[in-house]
Amino acid sequence: MHTFPVHSRKNSTSETAPRRRWRRWAVIMLLVIGGIVWAARPDPHLARAKELQSELFGSGAKNLSAEERKARFTEYREQVKHLSADQKWELSAPARERQKAEMERYFALSPKEKIKYLDERIDRSEKARKEREQKAAQGAGRPGGGGFGGGPSGAQKGAPGGAPGKAPRSSEELEKRRKESLARTTPEERAHADQFRKEMNDRRKQRGLPVRL
Repeated sequence: MHTFPVHSRKNSTSETAPRRRWRRWAVIMLLVIGGIVWAARPDPHLARAKELQSELFGSGAKNLSAEERKARFTEYREQVKHLSADQKWELSAPARERQKAEMERYFALSPKEKIKYLDERIDRSEKARKEREQKAAQGAGRPGGGGFGGGPSGAQKGAPGGAPGKAPRSSEELEKRRKESLARTTPEERAHADQFRKEMNDRRKQRGLPVRL
């Protein structure tokens, strides 16, 4: 009479259960690690915007042609559209540092030097404004231009002084953005900004120019 070995099913089950639990935990850990890596990955839009910012405002900007600069500005604006408010604030860090240094330099000037500084800023601003208005007028005079309000198709071409196809921001929008930016600054920075704005507008009044918000 032959006897056959009998394998315990209980032992087999007890051996595979820990293995299954280990596999489940391994899958869970992989998912957790993958989620952390995904969350910590650099935002591609922010990374590209920083690259373009460096190209446009860095030391190599002077080597860009007018067409290259225009193309990069267009791409830069498109990348910024995808950013959150916090990411935009992060992106503006270099500009804020430059602005802070500029304000410190301004408030260290003598009264006479301040007037010269303000006049130079006003002259540049007025020159840029006149150039924008001239370009807008030239665009409106071209066949099919139509100026503000659009051509025969009724499509809006842009307001004078604004970018083609995009109306300029209203004073309310500009004021809202200014307040949002100021809310993130220190009391000292806000005091400097308010004082500079007041002195700039006082000088514009003295020169017979409209004040700016």
